[in-house]
Amino acid sequence: MNNYELGVILRPTLSEEEVNSAVEKLKNFIEERGEVVKVDLWGRRKLAYPIQKYQEGYYVFFNFKFPPSEVAELKRWMGLNEEVIRHLLVKEDEKEETSVSSSSSPEEEISEEAVSEDAAGDVSSQS
Repeated sequence: MNNYELGVILRPTLSEEEVNSAVEKLKNFIEERGEVVKVDLWGRRKLAYPIQKYQEGYYVFFNFKFPPSEVAELKRWMGLNEEVIRHLLVKEDEKEETSVSSSSSPEEEISEEAVSEDAAGDVSSQS
């Protein structure tokens, strides 16, 4: 199974109960085939541009593990769901996760040292 992140924008005309119901339906759909790691409900936000004449939408993000063979079915289900006005599915790369979890790179350490030396020099020149 691969790690995925799914961003979904739901119609702003939905009530809080309908939003929670839509999130649960999607979560159950994913759990039938994979494993939901995290659900992040951002709430109602203004859209960057109108989508289907909507200016706002409910943003929901899912992190989950899913078999690659089921991705097409998930995309199809998202396209047929009338509550969803936009979605984006991204496969998370394992290499990115290991590099993010490591400490700062040598290049970052050099630039931090250079900045601290410059700041020390500025303080002594002002005296």
